[in-house]
Amino acid sequence: GELLAVEKPYASTLMMNDQSIVENFCCVCTSRCLTPLPCSHCNVVTFCSESCRRDGVWKFHRRECRVLPSLVERGLGLNSILSCRVLAHIPFPQLKSIISKHKEEKHVMTRQLRGFNDQGVYKSSDYGTVFHLEGNFDARELDDLLKKCCLAFILTKLLISSNSYFVDELGNSFE
Repeated sequence: GELLAVEKPYASTLMMNDQSIVENFCCVCTSRCLTPLPCSHCNVVTFCSESCRRDGVWKFHRRECRVLPSLVERGLGLNSILSCRVLAHIPFPQLKSIISKHKEEKHVMTRQLRGFNDQGVYKSSDYGTVFHLEGNFDARELDDLLKKCCLAFILTKLLISSNSYFVDELGNSFE
C-alpha cells in the first residue's frame, strides 16, 4: 500500500465519446473545469484555464485539432485518439530525426535499458520511453492486428489531410 512513484504520462486522453467528460475536464491536466474554455477551432477538447489552453495548444493540440473530430465522429475509440495524441506531442521533423536511433536501440540494447535517454535517465516526457514500450503482438489475434493496422492507416491519412502534422518548421507540407 506504499506509494513508490508518481509519474506524469507522456500523453493522455479523456473518454471523447462521453460529451459530459469532454466538457467538464481539462484535456491537459485532467482537472475538473469549473469554467471550461473550449478550443476555438474544434468541439472535442476543453481547457480549465488560459494557462492550460496555451500549454495544450502549443505542446500538442495544434497538431491534432483538425484530426480529433474525425476520429470521434467515426467512433474509432480511445486507442485511436491516444495514438493521435502521442504523435501530436512530438513534431514530425523531430520524430523523423530520432526514429532511426530508437529503431537501432531495439537491436543493440537489452530490454531493461531501452527507453532510457543518453544520460541513463528514464524520463516519461521523452518519446523514447513510448517507442520502447513492450508490445504484445504475439498475444493478439490476426483480426485484432488487422484492425490496429487499419486504424494506423486511417490516422495517417487524417494527419496527412489535416496539413498540421506532416509539416516542416515553417509549416510547409512534406511532399
